[in-house]
Amino acid sequence: MRIEQAKWSEKGGWFPKEPGILSDSAQLVLLFGSTKNISQELNFNEIKRLYPRAILFGCSTAGEIFNTEVNDDTLSLTAIEFKSARLTGNLINLKNMENSFQAGRKLADIFDKEGLVHLFVLS
Repeated sequence: MRIEQAKWSEKGGWFPKEPGILSDSAQLVLLFGSTKNISQELNFNEIKRLYPRAILFGCSTAGEIFNTEVNDDTLSLTAIEFKSARLTGNLINLKNMENSFQAGRKLADIFDKEGLVHLFVLS
């Protein structure tokens, strides 16, 4: 497994530099950020351009962790290249569900159970 991490802020841009070392090989990009930063289409499109083969997975936070710091109003990115894992992603819109249990059940039913080892859910 190889990882690459970076932090983005409106004031400073990418730190320590623009990510993309694992551009062609990352299968998963974890994104955590302020509601404003994680929902900006510009940020999403840039990250998708940097990691065209990766599943983008994350959520909004009340503070983003990067290295040993907790930041506000940033976007933390961790790109991961797995040696032999197979990943699948899905999305359920909770606004269309009566309750979270029903949404979880529907999400669980989407995945092929054969060979399933882990399921990581964010809300």
